[in-house]
Amino acid sequence: ERSGVYGKRSPRALASSEVPDDSVPNYEPVRLEITIDTTCNAACLICGPWHSTTWEKQQLKFKIRDVTQIPTRVDPNIWLDKFTSMYSFKYVNSISFLGGEPFKSEIPVKFLQFIKKVKPLTDIRLHFQTNGSIQPSPQLIELINESNRVIYNYSLDGINKQAEYLRYPLRWKKILNTLEYIQNNDVNNAIHTVLATMTPLNLLRYNEVDQWATEFFSDSYRPPNSFILRPNRAIGNMDLAFTPIELRKDVTRLYGDNHPVSKMLSNLEVYHDPKEFLSYLNLWDQNRKTNWREIFPEIVKYFE
Repeated sequence: ERSGVYGKRSPRALASSEVPDDSVPNYEPVRLEITIDTTCNAACLICGPWHSTTWEKQQLKFKIRDVTQIPTRVDPNIWLDKFTSMYSFKYVNSISFLGGEPFKSEIPVKFLQFIKKVKPLTDIRLHFQTNGSIQPSPQLIELINESNRVIYNYSLDGINKQAEYLRYPLRWKKILNTLEYIQNNDVNNAIHTVLATMTPLNLLRYNEVDQWATEFFSDSYRPPNSFILRPNRAIGNMDLAFTPIELRKDVTRLYGDNHPVSKMLSNLEVYHDPKEFLSYLNLWDQNRKTNWREIFPEIVKYFE
């Protein structure tokens, strides 16, 4: 948690830390996190083929891997059938849908229809982790609006061209249109939040995202002491630990010691050799005809 991978209020952390009372039989789930469909329309730089079918296509297109190296994808409906046969689900009160992109999958609709036969959706809190570019279907919105509460958590690490670079090949205008659509179809049970995955590239632009999110969701319901924007640490090829010392110092000077991004960096190890990070960026810039130096010019000097 100190390094920003998971916060103490994340669904995964809560599911591990909260022990149900004696009324719940052993092995019956209370909180669910469902990640059985990797169908996704994005190939975000912080992600990979393990969470995105578009990433699989990118790796094949640019000959990073051949078709024999791509694992056979199991139909998510098979996983859903197996999963729904394992428990009664009578005690579930919270369901989180991850991906892939959950609004591009049929799994949320099918699973909520199944749950609705077990217990009222008014007893369920929902959470969707989405890239914000796909409109949920009318059928799914109807089910969502029956729930006790829904949290839409949008994975947005920048705005405008920075968002498009980090969440390739998404387009910012489409994201804005999708978010407006979701808000216009809300009932009073919706909370909108943003999760910004921090890499060395976007550290100096966190305030841009914060200002945009605060203004864009200004009319949305907000529980007391809740956040609109939360930072999350990137790992892997885009690991935040590749952040040079001088950039870390400038981030702290910009935001102050008590800012969540500053705190994240202060508890983070340092990867002194940025070769892996830069090679990864340069490879995908060449493949995608993009240029991180043009998108994030303020960062270039720290890697020269």
